[in-house]
Amino acid sequence: MKKLIIKTSIITVSAIIAAILLTYLTFVIFMPGRLAGFYDKLGLERQAVKQMSREYEKTDDLSDLIKLCQYCDKYGDNRLIAQHFSKLFDNEAFLNYTKTLENGSELYDLFAGKFVVALYKTGKDSVFVVDRAFELTHAYVEYNPVHALIVAALERESIDAVTLTGIKDRLQILLTTAPAAEIQLISSHYDFLVGVLTE
Repeated sequence: MKKLIIKTSIITVSAIIAAILLTYLTFVIFMPGRLAGFYDKLGLERQAVKQMSREYEKTDDLSDLIKLCQYCDKYGDNRLIAQHFSKLFDNEAFLNYTKTLENGSELYDLFAGKFVVALYKTGKDSVFVVDRAFELTHAYVEYNPVHALIVAALERESIDAVTLTGIKDRLQILLTTAPAAEIQLISSHYDFLVGVLTE
């Protein structure tokens, strides 16, 4: 009788473990996006990024790419941010999508700023990063990719004069070509950088 109870217990526990593993594998194979959300709620950002990346590869859907970028940002890995946000900004549908939202330009600028800073922090060429920041800046408003790059360059242990000079030079050009509504902010950033670089 005792052997029967032990044998039944082992079979029951084995069946439960097998069912759990089968359920997990089902999510991994067929529903990685839902598994990513589960991992995110548990605070396992790295696993959330991995599963959401699999979901995006499977669907090639813009909403999945946006979620993937949000998970990358939450995880804080600049290499992953640069890699996946690059896909976002190479996708014309993202720009069109942000145009349909009430605060779409703010979302675009926020994501573009995070992307440019990630490129900068992963050691991309300074000229390339400055060019990308200006390319992604559709309007020189209070928060934009150029502003995010200025902040990132100033946060280093020693000021990154090469990057800041590149930004200053581009701002100087904008002072003569930008719309009148943007000139005051461009001018204040330009004057600030001149002051920082001449200290």
